[in-house]
Amino acid sequence: MDNRIVHSGTNSAYLKSKDEKARGFATLMQQIKSDRYRGERLQFSAFVKSEDVKGSWFMDED
Repeated sequence: MDNRIVHSGTNSAYLKSKDEKARGFATLMQQIKSDRYRGERLQFSAFVKSEDVKGSWFMDED
């Protein structure tokens, strides 16, 4: 968690490789219980600040 660089709110997630020449990918996950949202339409939004990133993806699971 990072409380110095935020978009709104008080904290943000921060990922950084230990290896300067790292290859591959990193993952950040958040899980929530979906019971109260069953049958509802949901909207997801995010603010992403990146450097040297080639792509990103979002996934939801049943």
